[in-house]
Amino acid sequence: MLAVGLPHRVSPDLAILNMGFYLLKQTHEPLFRMDMDGSVSSKVLTHWERSPDSKSFTLCPSEGAAFDADSPFDTAFLKRYLMINLPKVGLRANVRTEGRCVHLDFQRGGDRFLGEFSKMELAPTLPTENPKIELGLGSYRADSVEQDVIHLVRKHPRAGGFDEIHMYAFQGPEDPRLKDRGIEDFNRVYVDQLPAWLASDYIVRDVALLQSIVLLIDHPNKSVRRRVYHCIDIKELRRAYMPKQTGFHDIRSILPLGVEGASGGQAAQDCAQTTPTTSHPLVFVNWKKGNRESLSNYLSRFEERTHLTVSISTLTESDFATALISSPRPFNLSIVAFDAVKPDYDSFFGPFSGDPVEISDYHSLRVRAAYKDLKIASEEQEIQRAVSNLNQLLADEAWALPLYQEVRRFYYPKGLRGLSLGENFVEYPEIAGISF
Repeated sequence: MLAVGLPHRVSPDLAILNMGFYLLKQTHEPLFRMDMDGSVSSKVLTHWERSPDSKSFTLCPSEGAAFDADSPFDTAFLKRYLMINLPKVGLRANVRTEGRCVHLDFQRGGDRFLGEFSKMELAPTLPTENPKIELGLGSYRADSVEQDVIHLVRKHPRAGGFDEIHMYAFQGPEDPRLKDRGIEDFNRVYVDQLPAWLASDYIVRDVALLQSIVLLIDHPNKSVRRRVYHCIDIKELRRAYMPKQTGFHDIRSILPLGVEGASGGQAAQDCAQTTPTTSHPLVFVNWKKGNRESLSNYLSRFEERTHLTVSISTLTESDFATALISSPRPFNLSIVAFDAVKPDYDSFFGPFSGDPVEISDYHSLRVRAAYKDLKIASEEQEIQRAVSNLNQLLADEAWALPLYQEVRRFYYPKGLRGLSLGENFVEYPEIAGISF
């Protein structure tokens, strides 16, 4: 497959990144899987059960689950894993071994256990001697991680399936791999740079993703953030940043349509008359190729309108992905995609509270408190009240300006079996289940 933004290592820590999740979908497996309808299953537990009040759980690891031939996912590992990770999500339980199984007793909060441990961020993982590679319970393990290519191999070869995965870093519109008919997945390449022959040679599906694209405004001064938030022309910025893309779907908050609490339309803006400011120049990071001129022209008009000075810093998408979760960040303005594999709230609100990682040098105690309220809410009315509060707080803080929801076309070779082309999840295929 060919992609922009390859991660620099294999670890659940990078599940927040688009390509980090794509990679982990092959190498790691969370304790539970939670479907759209709320049903729960597990591929690493041979048996599990819970009490009606969700205060007691019994988990029994599958005998065949292993990180590699020498490292089984056994009872001892499961107990240790739970004791380390439960506090990370604010859960407390008495954890004890019962034969081959592990038993948990919660005093409170047990109703959150399944949801939290269905996240890829908490997938069981095992460090190796190579600091770039952690082993998971998925069908593949990373053989090598380089800047331009990641090589995965299947732990147990399967007839008619893909025993190796080569993930190549996209090198731009002149990348010779754009002509390679042996690439099965081009879907992480920029839409405007996909080869034209895909439309006739591959299966084509239009998919509305659970993905919102926002302008992240990372500045400590609220008046500066508000000036940016309210005076950025959303449509002009979209055209300037993605000059060849069409079909933008408007959203009013960072929640995409498909997640309860989202709404269509554009964010409310009120760009008042501005005066010159002594604020230090803002730095707009640009990870998109081929848009330098259009972006520079738009930011010049923005400067005239707001009296804010903005410079452009160019990074590759891989370097940007690394910088986004590192501190201090060498930029104030960035285009960021938030997405989810199911209609949850953590994927969109969590990053503003450091869950699972920080994405901004600016922090808001109000947002953190509201997110905590959302995490402990159990009744639907409480949840929606917390969601509404977070939507309003992010707008009040002028921290993230919603630009659009991603709606795009996906392509895969004809004749593949086991490929789910269902709505919202096609961009993260589980390659182990595909055959040819």
